Amino acid sequence: MTQLTLAPLSPAVAPALILLGRDDAGKAHASWFDGEDAAPAKNAAKLMGMAALAVEGDELRDLAIRLPKGKLFTSGRAFVPFVKGETFERLLNHLPEPLKARPVMIPQPTRASGQETSANAPADPTKPVPERPAASRPEDWSKIAVGSLVLAREGRDDGFFEARVVEVISEGVYRLSWRDWLDYPPFTRKAEQIALLHPKAPA
Repeated sequence: MTQLTLAPLSPAVAPALILLGRDDAGKAHASWFDGEDAAPAKNAAKLMGMAALAVEGDELRDLAIRLPKGKLFTSGRAFVPFVKGETFERLLNHLPEPLKARPVMIPQPTRASGQETSANAPADPTKPVPERPAASRPEDWSKIAVGSLVLAREGRDDGFFEARVVEVISEGVYRLSWRDWLDYPPFTRKAEQIALLHPKAPA
């Protein structure tokens, strides 16, 4: 009987770099980028205040394939989803000591007059940070409308994340935008591809 041997992933599509950090709520984020996106991903890490970790060695490769694949925006920032705290802590062990000694945070963009502030602009402590507008949480599918907060995912193997309904295209078809990733363009999902939040779930 002939034994099949799987060919290794091409370096261009295999995990080459991991971006990781915590957001302003303390939630852990991490994702991997392939060799073709490694250089712009490093620039995105600098722009977003995240750590960039080269995938070297078996342990890091094993951790990388457990992470969601990241995406790059035309703005130079990156889409880095949530990850389990245990996985994040294991990644932290591979960072250089200077980075271990300080929190790794993702500055969250704010909006004023409908525009995103520059990621490099210093915050003015005399001005209040604009609060994110509250969104309705429909308790059943018939109540989904523009402004509703629902759950969606990017791909079949990805987790669900908060998204706002920006347009009701037709019955059971919605135009959404991610709540926490403002650079990501709006996308379309059918009703069976989204989920409702529990009314008592934390914001």
